[in-house]
Amino acid sequence: MASAEALNELVASNGTGIRQPSVSFGRSHMKSLLVRFTREDQGQDLIEYALLAGFISLVAVLAITNVGTGVNAVYTNIDSQVAAIPKGSGS
Repeated sequence: MASAEALNELVASNGTGIRQPSVSFGRSHMKSLLVRFTREDQGQDLIEYALLAGFISLVAVLAITNVGTGVNAVYTNIDSQVAAIPKGSGS
């Protein structure tokens, strides 16, 4: 972390009396964040497990939807066959 003096040297006034960080400080800071982001792999396993769980959930939803459609077709077929049975005269 930079000292207070170093930060004061990097801060420039924009003419309105409001002090803003200089552009070079912002670029170097963003560059260091980007380099750190690409090199660190802490938490990578958690993301992989989350993606895997999402993929498994998606496959399960699709499979259950297809099975439900098939079961609905079977019961619709049974209903139409039962409805086609002629009614008896009853005794």
